[in-house]
This record gives sequence, structure tokens and C-alpha cells, in this order.
Amino acid sequence: MISVAIVGAGPAGLSAAISAAETARAQGIPTNVVIFEKNPEPGRKLLLTGSGQCNLTNHGSESGFGDPEQFLSHYGSREQSRFLRTAFYSFTSIETMDFFSDMGVSVTVKDDGKVFPASLRASDVLEALIHRCKISGIQISYSSPVKKIVQHRNGFSLQTSQPKLPSQSKKKEGVEKMFFQKVILAAGGSTYPFTGSSGDGFLLSGSLGHTIIPPKPALSGVIVSQHSLSALSGISFENIVMSIWRDGKKVMSTAGDMVITHTGFSGPVVVNNSRSIEKLDELVFDFSFQEKDFIQKLQEKIQQNGTSQISTVVQNCGIPKRLTDKILEFSGIDSTGKCAEISRKNLRTIAESCTSWKHTVASAGKFSNAMVTAGGVSLKEVNSGTMQSRIIPGLFFAGEVLDIDGKTGGYNLQAAFSTGMLAGKGAANCLDYQSMGK
Repeated sequence: MISVAIVGAGPAGLSAAISAAETARAQGIPTNVVIFEKNPEPGRKLLLTGSGQCNLTNHGSESGFGDPEQFLSHYGSREQSRFLRTAFYSFTSIETMDFFSDMGVSVTVKDDGKVFPASLRASDVLEALIHRCKISGIQISYSSPVKKIVQHRNGFSLQTSQPKLPSQSKKKEGVEKMFFQKVILAAGGSTYPFTGSSGDGFLLSGSLGHTIIPPKPALSGVIVSQHSLSALSGISFENIVMSIWRDGKKVMSTAGDMVITHTGFSGPVVVNNSRSIEKLDELVFDFSFQEKDFIQKLQEKIQQNGTSQISTVVQNCGIPKRLTDKILEFSGIDSTGKCAEISRKNLRTIAESCTSWKHTVASAGKFSNAMVTAGGVSLKEVNSGTMQSRIIPGLFFAGEVLDIDGKTGGYNLQAAFSTGMLAGKGAANCLDYQSMGK
């Protein structure tokens, strides 16, 4: 018999357990697969995904529905994309959809490619995974936080403060110690710590000798200092340009949808690039999406409409009314003033405000409200073809504990499912099992 321990009953851990048990069964190998979950119930963070509707994956565009290559451009770095290639080809988004459909969870694809359970209930997804674990003979030990993992010649000992499997344990000083041949770490990251994702996987991985890329919040809105647009909270913009400046140099520039909040900014263009934003960075927004052409367009409109109010002309150039009023107020320009009365200086001020509105970042997100964690176990120390440690044979990783963070839209859950499936398969691999001896 081969024994596999999985740390964490989130989407990556549940997927890994199912994959390990079913891979071993297909090879005729008896297994003992146990998931250790620190919470009294599984999948707390999964239940929050997609605002409780669970954005399972992304179906992609018409040019390549389900194409794994489309996924690779939606992660934090090229290293992450290269690392995930095998996992995505081993368990594609289409296979994810089929996997849940086969378990009775019908899925629906939105116009933007996002895939949800047809019921729009994350609980249906979780219940299907738990049921699959049950029929696959997988044990889930709840309220069992793993405190320590020790490597031995033929496997690992796990220490947990809550004994759950007496038949497989040796007690010492009130701590439960259990032995397994393989271990899969799928304990998540550090975001939404109230769900149990409090960085335990990083501590366990580090104690086993793995390098941990410093964790930071990702997929989060930002808080700015002296928020001059706070009164416009709730206003959203489509496809505007956001630039990030640091120490007088442009770090990056990208376009997308944005929403103003009471404390700063959110929306895809901010959230998807929050991993690149640091405290004291300057965010520059181009609300016109025309940059150099905007001042020429504005000037022409003013010359053609000398008797019109300046606020009306600015709005006709594509700037929303409430933002127009705020720009003119901030610039000290009378919104009821006639276009013929606008000076060149005021014209430049309006154009600059519309195309390069600046805010200084006070906080680039917190672990308490960020969707995912950037950073984690260094990908250089993990075999991307099996998810096995390059340092410790028999140790595998899956999900957010790895230095992987994707954009919103189902990319992080797909990474969890794909790496989990690959890790489970690797842990139950027949050749590896035989090399360890029966």
C-alpha cells in the first residue's frame, strides 16, 4: 500500500487527493489517502470565490476555446507561465468543465469566457468535490492543523495537534504523529486568513528547506493618500489607461476597466496589476484614452462652441459629467464659464487632468481583503512536470502555496485544479511507488 497525505482541503488539495486515489486505483495499487484540514469544514475560501458563485475556469476566446496557451499570458510572470504549461496541458479548462459536469455540476459560460456552475452556487462545487473524495475512499481529517513535517528515509512523519487516525499514529507528548510515504502541500497562501489561509504552507515548506518568495497581497484594490476623487466612489470607467510610476520612472502602462472607491481604486485594470504596485508609487490615469490627441480634440471643440459652457464641451469629449465637474473644481475653473473665455493655461490644465490624473499609493492591498497571494514556494525548486520537490523526493506542491498568481476570471482556480491533479498523479505514480519498495 502507498500512503499519501495532503495538507489542505481547498480546491488544490481536494483535486490532488482525488487524482492520487484514482491514479493509484487505475494502476491496481492500494492506497491510503488522507487530507488534513485545519478548519472544522473544508473549502472555506472556495465558497467565497466569484462572490460566492465560483468562477471555476475560463473558456477563452473564439480564436481558441479551451486552448491552454491562452492561459499562459494571464499570470504574474513569464516564469509562472512556463512552469504552468505542463499542468495546463495535463488538465485543461475543458477537462475541468467535463470533470464537474460528470459529477452532476452543470456549468455555464459567460460572454467574457468565465465559467460558473449553472446554479451560480460555490457550495455545489465544493459538495461535488467532497462527494468524489468519499466515493474514492479518501479520508478527510478536520480540525487537524499540521504543525510539523519531518523527512525520513522512506517517507514523512506529520505532527498534528488534533489526533484523528489512532490506528496509524504514535503519540508523543500529546502530539499526534502519522507516517506517510508521500506528502502534498496544498495549504494555500496568506490571503483571507479568516478562511484558514494564514501562511501555514509557507512555514512548512520553509522548514523543509524550500525557498519562499516573500508573500504579498495580489488581486486587490489600492488605497491612495489624499484621495481627490473619493466623492465619485462607485463611478466606473471602461478601458482607460493606467500607468505606474516609481522614483520618476514608468514601471508599466496598461488599459482596462476601473472603478473609483471611497479609499482608492479597484476594477480589473487595478486588481490584475496590483502585484506590480507598491506603496508610494504614483498611479496616473488617462480618462480620455486619447492622450496627445485629446488636447487637440478639446481645443477644436472649444473653438467651434464658443458660447457653450466648458463643462458641456468636456463631457462631449468623452469625460463623464461627475468627473468633469470634479476636474474643473479641482482646477479652479468655473464649470459654467463659456468656452470663448477659457485661457490657454486653463485649457492645458483641463487636458492634463483628463489624461494624467495622479494619485500616490498609500497601500497596495492587505492580506485580509486580497483575493490571492503573490509569492510562495520558489518554482525553481519544483519539477513542473510532476509538482514534486527538486530538493526532497516524495514532497509535492499544489495551488496557491506555490509562487503563482493569476488574473481574475477563473485563472487562479484553474491553476489550483491543474497543479492539484498533476501533483496527485505524481504522488501516486507507479514507477515512483515501486522504487520506494512495497
